[in-house]
Amino acid sequence: FAKDLGVKLVIKNMDFDSLLVALETGKIDTIISGMNVTNERKKSVDFSNTYYSGNSYFLINKADHDRFKKATDFKGKTVGAQNGTLQSTM
Repeated sequence: FAKDLGVKLVIKNMDFDSLLVALETGKIDTIISGMNVTNERKKSVDFSNTYYSGNSYFLINKADHDRFKKATDFKGKTVGAQNGTLQSTM
């Protein structure tokens, strides 16, 4: 990617929830991550064509297999999600 552009590649390992702010403030030039396009995000950044499309899943303990079948089954429960992701808004 960088070679094709004729620039030096510098990789920065950053928290997912800080990526857009870093791009918007010029601390980084591009983001290569599994970030989904949203109308809110499109207001401040430009997205490439989608190069990956995946699904979201809940990971649960096998012992709870029969308790959790759909998202509403988690009402009132504590669920972990990565900050800044679409799943964190669920």
